[in-house]
Amino acid sequence: RDKPPLDAEWQEALGDFLIKNEMQDQFWWCLNPDSGDTGGLVEDDWTTPVAPKLDLLARVQPSPTQVRVDKAGKVTFS
Repeated sequence: RDKPPLDAEWQEALGDFLIKNEMQDQFWWCLNPDSGDTGGLVEDDWTTPVAPKLDLLARVQPSPTQVRVDKAGKVTFS
């Protein structure tokens, strides 16, 4: 899905802002491609990743919070 250049510039600026202000543990895109404003993290086929968005998220949060559920159902965050 192609977006206007201003959207890409705005997203990059937001990523820079989050990094500069140490607010990296953020997530602002939905998964679904039919989001009305910025689209999702996958293309319309629901399987193809949108690489520029995922690359930006990897830059903003290189070590995202991990959620794990053990066999007993205990949820932990790290």
